[in-house]
Amino acid sequence: MKNRQLSLFIILSICICACTSNQITPYKTYRTFSATLENKNYSSAVDMLSHQNRDYILKDSTPSEFEYYFPFLSSVNTFIANETVHYQENGLLKACLTINGYNSNKKPATMNLKFLNEKGNWKLDCIGIIYHESEDDFPQAVICPQRPEW
Repeated sequence: MKNRQLSLFIILSICICACTSNQITPYKTYRTFSATLENKNYSSAVDMLSHQNRDYILKDSTPSEFEYYFPFLSSVNTFIANETVHYQENGLLKACLTINGYNSNKKPATMNLKFLNEKGNWKLDCIGIIYHESEDDFPQAVICPQRPEW
C-alpha cells in the first residue's frame, strides 16, 4: 500500500511540475509579442510564432519583410488600444487568450488568440478580431479562435 501511495505521489508531482514548468503565460507572451512589433523587431516576432506560421511566413519572405507581407499580423499590437480585461485558459499543449477593450477609435473590440506549447514556450498560432456594437457584447470568458482552412 505504501508503494502505491508513493507511486501516486510521484506521478502527481511530475504532473504538477509539468503543468507549472512554463512560467511565461500566454498573456505575457502576447505582451512581449506586442512590444517586439512596436520596436519593429520582426525577427524576434517571427520567432514567437508557431512552427506552422513560421514556415508559412519564411517560405516566400524574410523577417525583415514581415510588416510588408503580413500587415494584419504585424499590427496585432494596435487592435486593442485600451485593454479592459483579459481571460486566459491554459492546457498542456494549447492555451487561449481573450482580450476585451477599445480600439484607437474608442470602439469596443475583442481579440482572441490561440497559442501552442512548442518545447515549453507559448507560440502564437491564431488570432481573431471581433468589433462590437457596445461593451455589453464583450465576452465574459475565453474564446479560442479556430485556424482558417487554407
